[in-house]
Amino acid sequence: MSSVLEIAEKILRKYSLCDNCLGRFFARLGRGLTNDIRGRSIKTVILMDLFTKYSASERSKLLNDLREFAVRGGEPFKTTLEKLSGEKVAEDKCFVCGSKIKNFFEEYSERSLRILERENLKRFLIGVSVPREIIEREEEIAREFRIDSWESIKNELKREIGKRIRDRGYIPDFEDPDIIINIDIGTGAIVTSYPSALYLLRVAKLEKGYRLKRARDSLENILSDKLRIYEPSYIRLHLLARDSRNYAIREPGIYTILEIHSPKRGKPSVEELKNLLKDLYPFRVDVISRVSKRDIYELSQKLTKVIYEIKIFPKGSVEIGKLEKILLENKNTLYITQMTPTRLLERVGERIRRGQVVIRDYRVENDLLRIIIQIDKYLFPEEFITGDNGRTDPSLSSVLEVDLEVKDVSIIDMT
Repeated sequence: MSSVLEIAEKILRKYSLCDNCLGRFFARLGRGLTNDIRGRSIKTVILMDLFTKYSASERSKLLNDLREFAVRGGEPFKTTLEKLSGEKVAEDKCFVCGSKIKNFFEEYSERSLRILERENLKRFLIGVSVPREIIEREEEIAREFRIDSWESIKNELKREIGKRIRDRGYIPDFEDPDIIINIDIGTGAIVTSYPSALYLLRVAKLEKGYRLKRARDSLENILSDKLRIYEPSYIRLHLLARDSRNYAIREPGIYTILEIHSPKRGKPSVEELKNLLKDLYPFRVDVISRVSKRDIYELSQKLTKVIYEIKIFPKGSVEIGKLEKILLENKNTLYITQMTPTRLLERVGERIRRGQVVIRDYRVENDLLRIIIQIDKYLFPEEFITGDNGRTDPSLSSVLEVDLEVKDVSIIDMT
């Protein structure tokens, strides 16, 4: 304790500090204390220690020290000096915060509360920006006196403003806030932002001729209309498999991420979202859970295959025995090299993709060949069937040595 007193006394003989700013230099010492209580306690012990230093005959030395600490430390030195000598002194402003920190607590908590009340939001997170000169003054003292038990004024501002808001019935949420309140102490500005909400969906498309996104009649546009009540900046679907107007997507559907970007009216619960997203024919949407950006990454790494059922019209006779032999030799797996499909070349440019295709089932039904394949999600299933004039090699067409025409494509699942 004596080392704390020695350091604190040296600080106050050189710098004027309020209770909070003094206490903050010793913030890591002890638990359950606020910095203002910590700072006032240190000043009180310094005051008591002064009375042990001087005898009754050294009253003038005691008063000189009291006067010095009263100017730089305020209470309890000012009141003690006045009681002993009748002398009143003016306290200097705090070297670090300009004696404004308590005003900051009250002003910015009240302004933040008005925002939360106006927006009708409960879950919040506080961010604080502090002028560089304040931070430098604080760092100067910590460096000069070699103090490693301090915390920054920025941390204290965030904590104390947040506590006052919490005590009025609002919920601090570091993981999933409805609103982030960013306070700039230097300019006095408060800027709000609304973190996106992410949901894991399973989406089925019961008819061909529609798209999940990037089209006027897409599911993404339907969702934008349904979810406008939350006042988002935008709605976006993040697909984990290819989509095309030519594909149906069978139930239970493929995994998809729904992003409600910056919703100003809060984030819907999973149950709310389920109720809102009923009856969206030809789409069927199942809301599974809220997810994080990390969850999205992990899901995208895990779900790397898409299972398709494809109906094919052969332009010649199909020798199933030949296919069976090749699949037996290759354990039902073909490793293919695929150049950008001709139909997309002008739009997306040339690229070479390599991956594997597992043929899981096949049969001839009437004049059609029905085949179920599991394929790497970045590969194009139609071109695996047709060969695209040799741009996919090998292809089912080259294996069977017959031209093939894709009649129907359905996504069955992802794995």
